[in-house]
Amino acid sequence: MLRKIIILLLFLPLFSCIGYNNIKGADISLSQTMGHKNNDNIEKAYLKSSSCVYNILTLFTFGDSSIETAKKKGDIDKIKSVSTNFESFTYYFPIYQKGCTNLIGN
Repeated sequence: MLRKIIILLLFLPLFSCIGYNNIKGADISLSQTMGHKNNDNIEKAYLKSSSCVYNILTLFTFGDSSIETAKKKGDIDKIKSVSTNFESFTYYFPIYQKGCTNLIGN
């Protein structure tokens, strides 16, 4: 009986708990524009930029998803809107995660 339980526990990881999530569309609070939003001027915003942070096995994190980094990457002076999106690949625990800050501005 114990042998059957051990064999079952060895094969269990092969058949369950795999998932990929792009959280931006899954939850309305995550797909909304968060942070700055400036509708005072009628002029259109032409520049777009994003900065991302990555996480592997919840141990190694690299990148910078700050608004300031996105402003520098896109050469944006005046921010019109800020939004975020997250992606995650999970197999019992997060294997890969990506979080980005997206800017639109002039």
